[in-house]
Amino acid sequence: MSDLINIVVNGSPVSLEDWSKAKSAAAGELPVLNNAQLEAARRLGISEGDYGRSLLAQYYGVERVRGRAEKFASKLNQMLLGSPVVGQVVKLERRPGEQVWTADIGTQAGAASVQVPMELFDDVVDDPGNNLNYTKWLQTKMNSLVQRSLNLGDVA
Repeated sequence: MSDLINIVVNGSPVSLEDWSKAKSAAAGELPVLNNAQLEAARRLGISEGDYGRSLLAQYYGVERVRGRAEKFASKLNQMLLGSPVVGQVVKLERRPGEQVWTADIGTQAGAASVQVPMELFDDVVDDPGNNLNYTKWLQTKMNSLVQRSLNLGDVA
């Protein structure tokens, strides 16, 4: 999916689980530090190993968030197939410090840039689909966001 959709994860979304996984990584799994990173570790007064572990934790965090973003984009594309405004996600981006994902969607009615609140993003990603009413509610909520972004109002 990530080949078709440009997913941009800015910042360092590191969780405790990411950090714990990096802390338990073998020395051979740590990234090789370049000169700038070696200098940064020296200035911060931390070991090369600890600096490498922090980079590894950041990598794990970005990959975890990227996986969730791919799942969201896939679910959103499925929702759009059955909506009044047929379209497809072309870019999904989260900027540091923002509590929204920006989904750029191409539709037959034009391009839309949709601001998806983190709570709704998480609800869509974590929805197992076994509660049809809840899933339909999420679809309606997402369709409404897309339609408002296209200045179509609520067509549902």
